[in-house]
Amino acid sequence: PKKTGPMPEFEAAYADTHVERAFSDPPPPDRDALLDTARARYQRALKADPKHKGALLGMARMHARLGERERAVEWYKKYLKAYPDDAGAAHEVAYAHARWGDWAGAVAWCDAALK
Repeated sequence: PKKTGPMPEFEAAYADTHVERAFSDPPPPDRDALLDTARARYQRALKADPKHKGALLGMARMHARLGERERAVEWYKKYLKAYPDDAGAAHEVAYAHARWGDWAGAVAWCDAALK
């Protein structure tokens, strides 16, 4: 069957570029628009493939960089539910908790990464 529209890999990769640009220094004047575009692209990738690694991690990383802890952890959990053997992602969640000053959460996620 012929697929229409951009492939999930393209959508997620292009979204990543929007996120990187949004967090560049100095912050661009269209930062919010870049983040909205990235969010929409990740969502399109997930609509095409609900378990797309790049889109799931992209959403988690974007929310973590925005300091949106609950949403970031929610997306990391979605990713780890689909890919439970990815210790690197669990370590990434631990690192995010450390950046947020949540040392108990960081230790808990380090333990999860070790398992």
